[in-house]
Amino acid sequence: MTKDQLNKAWALANQESFVPNYKTLGWSIGFGLSDYKPVTISIEALATLICYQCGRLNMTWDMEALDEIARHGKEKFLVLV
Repeated sequence: MTKDQLNKAWALANQESFVPNYKTLGWSIGFGLSDYKPVTISIEALATLICYQCGRLNMTWDMEALDEIARHGKEKFLVLV
């Protein structure tokens, strides 16, 4: 995953019209673990992960969680564009 791809997913996650499909997040379980195998995902799947991992009930974003996605995603997420 590149920084540009993360930025596109972040922009998508911030759109009011974006509806994340949380049922498809099985691929992301354990992405922070050292034995997690790289996966191929879409921008929409990455945006869904951002919503799930970083969204708060008070409508703000957890930027530390976003940083975690960025750190691990560089090596473990191959994002199709």
